[in-house]
Amino acid sequence: MDEVILNKAKNVKEFLKSIRLDNLDYSSFLLNLLDISISRGNDIVFIALVKDERIVCAGLFSKSKRQLLGINYNILYLYGYSFFDYNQVYILPKFKNEFFILLRKYSKLQALDLVLLENIKFPVLLINSILQKKTIQIFDSTLSSKGFTFIAGKKSLKRHRNIVKRDFEYKVKHLKGSMISDENYQDLIYFHKERWAFDNFCSSFEDMNRINFYKNLKENSLMTVITLNNELLALHFGILNDKRLIWHTPVLNVKFLEFSPIEVLLFETSNFCESNNLRFLDFGLGDEKYKYRFSNSEESIYDYIIPLNFRARSLVLISKLLKNIYNLFNIAHLLKKGFSFFNRINVVKNKINLYKLIEGDSIFELSNNDVKFKKFTDYSEFVNFKRLTSSPVKRFQFLRFKEGDGYYCLHKGSYIICDGWSRSKSIFISEIDKEYIFEKGSMLYDFNTITSFRNKGYYKFLLKKIISILNEDLYIYSLSDNIASNKAIKAVGFKLIRHNLK
Repeated sequence: MDEVILNKAKNVKEFLKSIRLDNLDYSSFLLNLLDISISRGNDIVFIALVKDERIVCAGLFSKSKRQLLGINYNILYLYGYSFFDYNQVYILPKFKNEFFILLRKYSKLQALDLVLLENIKFPVLLINSILQKKTIQIFDSTLSSKGFTFIAGKKSLKRHRNIVKRDFEYKVKHLKGSMISDENYQDLIYFHKERWAFDNFCSSFEDMNRINFYKNLKENSLMTVITLNNELLALHFGILNDKRLIWHTPVLNVKFLEFSPIEVLLFETSNFCESNNLRFLDFGLGDEKYKYRFSNSEESIYDYIIPLNFRARSLVLISKLLKNIYNLFNIAHLLKKGFSFFNRINVVKNKINLYKLIEGDSIFELSNNDVKFKKFTDYSEFVNFKRLTSSPVKRFQFLRFKEGDGYYCLHKGSYIICDGWSRSKSIFISEIDKEYIFEKGSMLYDFNTITSFRNKGYYKFLLKKIISILNEDLYIYSLSDNIASNKAIKAVGFKLIRHNLK
């Protein structure tokens, strides 16, 4: 039995040319990972056992320093976790013990604390390891008499797909491997970043090297692209593996959120699976609700944690215990309630002044003629404008348009100087945690001027523009201690009707 340890991707590639590896799927997977490591400049280590001139066990690993409970520790882990939903390691069962003896020996020589095998799709049954088991949602077409039409036949999916097909020029493309263009990849990056910013998260594509992973998958990749009037509605980058499509990276256009892009995407994806005789639509990692709705079975994946010393084992066991306590007592819910309680304490301190427009003075112009006024009541037009100004679109903005709110702003070139909103009939005033109801008219709210343009008349100018186009009763409020805001509100014709409201 020969032990093989190689630290350079090019050396691993040369080695694989000279030795027999019976599992073609793992061989392809391994070559993809080596290409990724080269493009990203990552350090890797290939560890294998060879018997009779063939590989009987192998894994591609990397080393890193991590932190648990505030304590640093060094780890050997399967390379590829940040790209694939599942990791692969090649192990012929009768050589399993020898392979893990080799992993332990190498790791101890490198002064490492842990060996970690995350998201393995088959049970390895290791002695002296800590096992964590998770489930993933799968649609198995053989378990349904309708096949993939079980998914495509869902009423909401058919309804949303029929709406966009009726109201737009609707196109669907399923692109495999080399058919995927650089433009398709750029769409994937752009809309992924925009979608995650929509909910205040950072996209994984902030690391631009990540796109090399997608390109290196070659013929294993599938990109489904759906357009409305030549604008992207949604796309999905998936991984084809035998009779399985892994639901890897779905992306939607927030401009078309009202049309449920993910459901339209699932409709077309399930049709693809049906027409290409796939068996599984594998929803991968993640606990999004729609995955449970459109699956009909589950599969297990496993994490194996192998502590190499007493300190590491103690850290892992204490961390696992704390996690169980966290889940048992639903600490996340308790923390949320506690935050809400303290937030309410702060709200109690707030007081607002409420104003009603009595009579505004004449419109005045700014000396800066480059400043433009915009009003939006249509969400899709608002999204187009935000993209032109390179400003992220947020979910709360989508919800405000959905409720009929209007948006107003002053902008200069590609950036917004001052903006605010209006809402009719009733409004929840978060500053004092109360709802205010009025019989007619609109409340102006949530105004902001960027810091470098404050105290220069822009807020007053924006209010006067709004007053000139809204022929109705107008109300506005401001925190009582915001002297500048209260002064500007009164200057344009609003009269105080409630003082220190709380």
